[in-house]
Amino acid sequence: MVAAKAAKPVQSADQASAATPQAGAVRPAVPLEQWPSKVLFRIGEVADLLGIETHVVRFWLTEFPTVRTERSDTGRLLFGRPAAERLLRIRDLLYEQGYTLVGARKALGTGKAAAKAPEKAGEIANAPQFAKPSGPSKQEIDLQRQVETLQADLRAAQARQAASQAGELAARARAQELQGQLDAGQQLLAHTNSAEREQWSDLAAALGDLAAEIRG
Repeated sequence: MVAAKAAKPVQSADQASAATPQAGAVRPAVPLEQWPSKVLFRIGEVADLLGIETHVVRFWLTEFPTVRTERSDTGRLLFGRPAAERLLRIRDLLYEQGYTLVGARKALGTGKAAAKAPEKAGEIANAPQFAKPSGPSKQEIDLQRQVETLQADLRAAQARQAASQAGELAARARAQELQGQLDAGQQLLAHTNSAEREQWSDLAAALGDLAAEIRG
């Protein structure tokens, strides 16, 4: 008598939508130690670090309310570093370890391994309350904005300095050109008669004054 083969477990709807429908190709995540040393990240930056699309990040925000976000003065969605690292943990649970959404929420809430099998509806209602991670403080946000403002001022000052140096080089070149004309005029003056010599003297004096003004 042939023994019956064990049936493969059917993937639940919760597992199938762990990332989100039409999530697209999942790329490798950037290792945490290679992340830029920033306090705040835009949603596109977070998606690039996690190797997913931005709409997947937005979907996870609806499924994991413990991920706290911020809003800039212009209404831009921002993620503090704790929130971005928490999303990286969620990605590991869903994509690398095969957790369901409910299982991932339990793992994040208790810090213990949660069952990977689909939970019953009654168990979902009794899921433990999650401690809300603290996001970046207002002081940290203001500090980053001040740093960005100072960086912009520095770039503007460097551009003005470069323009000033270019103008100074052009003035020196013009002074050298006038000095050459003055020397040539003085040589020609030595071979002219008295009337022409007086005319060339006036021109040479004017060129000399102009060259000195440019050099000064």
